[in-house]
Amino acid sequence: MKVTALEISAILENVTDLSTYPDYDYHIQVGPLSSKNANFQTTQYQFRCTNCGSETEKAMTFNSLEKIPVMNGKSFVNLSFKCKSCSRQSTITIVEGSSSSYRAENAPSFQSIIELDCRGAEPIHFEPICPFICQSSLSKKNFTEVDLSESNWADYDDQANESVSILEFKHRFVPKSKSSK
Repeated sequence: MKVTALEISAILENVTDLSTYPDYDYHIQVGPLSSKNANFQTTQYQFRCTNCGSETEKAMTFNSLEKIPVMNGKSFVNLSFKCKSCSRQSTITIVEGSSSSYRAENAPSFQSIIELDCRGAEPIHFEPICPFICQSSLSKKNFTEVDLSESNWADYDDQANESVSILEFKHRFVPKSKSSK
């Protein structure tokens, strides 16, 4: 099993435990990139075929709650697609129990927030299009629409009369030999 961890890094100001919703939608792009789609805005992930090296042309969506049967229903994946260049079948499965929060006490270090079992494709890019969730460290007020698509987010905690922010949001993919969760 080839597992790849999505790790994120950010500076958290008066915020704790940045996380995704349980049904967070991951949008993927796989196939050759060109100038016509270089600024594609609805993509969260881009994948590269491990057989021919092609990258995606169109966005696809998957989340941890939706399972697709493969191998005559003997196993399930979160996403299954065929490479347009070489016709190789690829699957992406969110590793059970691998979803975790980005912890304030370890910021701004990179921390894994999810692990993907990638067969036939490898992730190369992530854009946080769907909202994240966080909590004020001052009043415990929840912020449920944290938009990190521009790498920075700020709001005001009216219960604590202080600003809250997430700055310099970054990501990287780290190959794992097996799930560390």
